[in-house]
Amino acid sequence: MLTTVQPTSKRFPGRFGELVKFPLQRIHIELTNVCNFDCTFCPKQEMTRHYEYMDFERVCAIIDEIAEYNMAEKITFHVMGEPFMHPRFFEILDYAAQLGVKTGITTNGTYLDEEQAIKLEKVTASQVNISLQTPDEESYKTRKARRMKFEEYHNRILEFIGACLKQTKPPKIKVHFLNTSIKAEVPGEDWSVGSMSVINNTKELRKTFRYWANEVHKVCPPLTPEEKDAVG
Repeated sequence: MLTTVQPTSKRFPGRFGELVKFPLQRIHIELTNVCNFDCTFCPKQEMTRHYEYMDFERVCAIIDEIAEYNMAEKITFHVMGEPFMHPRFFEILDYAAQLGVKTGITTNGTYLDEEQAIKLEKVTASQVNISLQTPDEESYKTRKARRMKFEEYHNRILEFIGACLKQTKPPKIKVHFLNTSIKAEVPGEDWSVGSMSVINNTKELRKTFRYWANEVHKVCPPLTPEEKDAVG
């Protein structure tokens, strides 16, 4: 169990500290712009930056400043890349935890499994946003995944969720699906604009949600006697 140090309420220096009211709800940090997917619907295709990973020392310096001035309720590792691909990702999470800074993660889900759930529990990650987006085999083709079939992707996510639900204090888990009701703005598998169809209306959303809710229910741990009494 980590011993955390609660952030202070020290005021951020200069004009910025006068204009911005801290703590912010969250601050996003892009650990890398490298991703193992090449999704047709991702703005990555327009990115002109070189692919790289943020230096560990720089990340720690940013976290130090956030903790010192209590700048945010939570840091979320997200933006263009897949945070799990950073070679020192769990060291970064551990460093933030030791400073009492809550962390959240947005991931495409490919690295998730039971082992990762255990590792995230140790570094007390408070939230995991799974950018599932493409909830079936057909729509998954738009992810342009070269090394992972949909079945493995599907099973890894469920394995991770099931492992988290067994924890004493599991992280909050959010699963995101892609809304393609505005077809003119979403390129499909062949990159042609408007050819992608995932969730186009409420009926399809309910169908998708029902399927994944049932899948999650299968990996939920059985209720304890106390929990059964609580639900009547």
